[in-house]
Amino acid sequence: MATITSSRSDCIGTTSAVTPPDRLSVRSPSALLLVLLLVFTSQVSADDASPSAAELSDPLRRWREAFATIEVEFRYACRAQLERRFPDLELPADYLERWGSHGRLFWTDFGPFVHDSWKLENGRVLRVRRKGVSRTGAFEAVGTVEDGLPFDESAVVWTELSSGPIGVASHSPSSVIIPLHGLYFSQHGDWIDAALQRAPALSAPGRIEVDDHECLELVFDNPLPDGSPFYESHLCLDPGYGYLPRRVRQVAKMPGSSGEMIYEVREFQEMEPGWWFPARGIYFVSIEPDDVYDWEVTAVKRNPPVKTARLTPPTVRQNRVVASQSAGRGNEEPGSGQSAAGAAAPVAAEPPAPFPWMTLALILSLVALASGAWLYRYR
Repeated sequence: MATITSSRSDCIGTTSAVTPPDRLSVRSPSALLLVLLLVFTSQVSADDASPSAAELSDPLRRWREAFATIEVEFRYACRAQLERRFPDLELPADYLERWGSHGRLFWTDFGPFVHDSWKLENGRVLRVRRKGVSRTGAFEAVGTVEDGLPFDESAVVWTELSSGPIGVASHSPSSVIIPLHGLYFSQHGDWIDAALQRAPALSAPGRIEVDDHECLELVFDNPLPDGSPFYESHLCLDPGYGYLPRRVRQVAKMPGSSGEMIYEVREFQEMEPGWWFPARGIYFVSIEPDDVYDWEVTAVKRNPPVKTARLTPPTVRQNRVVASQSAGRGNEEPGSGQSAAGAAAPVAAEPPAPFPWMTLALILSLVALASGAWLYRYR
């Protein structure tokens, strides 16, 4: 609370006609009103003072620096879409257990990360996808689980693998992680603290209310790694939960694109005293406002041990490596295909063989000679 203090030396004048007690006393209603007004305005200005953008970055930086590695498991689905696809199906309240997209992010602060995701349809795994960045580059793999059994990393049969320079697999639209939207920036493979540092300019924070929670809104551009426009971020940060985003609006800025994505946290979870993480919420796109996605974060592990095998491209068992720019020998399972990161000679689709025009011409010439000889003999 702001207070008004006075010093006796400040109140003593150059003449002795007016004494300090007379100067400090309030003898009229107008003077009393003036004093109360000063106290009130100083209190309001102190309470309304918002931290600067730099001051907001500090708690988010400390939040991120609390882990060197992190593993997050999550799931999300759109009830309206499922009800349109399966009109006779009555989805339970906990439908996310058996439906939609499930996933896991394993991230390290020294570069490599892996994002696994698998589609579930009434408990049956339809497909598995892995995107990530290893020490040699970015990669993306597609696989299946035999008979659609529950997801088990050891049971996945990886059937396709592509790789390339860092940045290729990490910023495609399909790699956006809905439950971490606005907190984790998948196109760069980093978190909100790095996004704020990367932003070309941050707006002065403004106050906004989100679901009865007073938040501070930051606005900044979030470009692609090559600097081209991607979207404008509006982050509503909640001071009551470590300034983590409670609502995120991302307005499309790419040429030919329109609309915005809205992400809201309905509940936070305190993993350790003073360290928060999103627990559940919703997500939707403005052009399809009825298709609201429910999402949940089901597990968070801070600083789990690093397993090198998890941060390298998986082994493709059917020799269907579709692209690779890596070289050198790596881990290889007996009787299996090669890993894209360790393939001595990447397996790629061979171009079609050229048509054998010379062979055809030779055959036609022989046929012509034989026909001529036959006509000459029997004419």
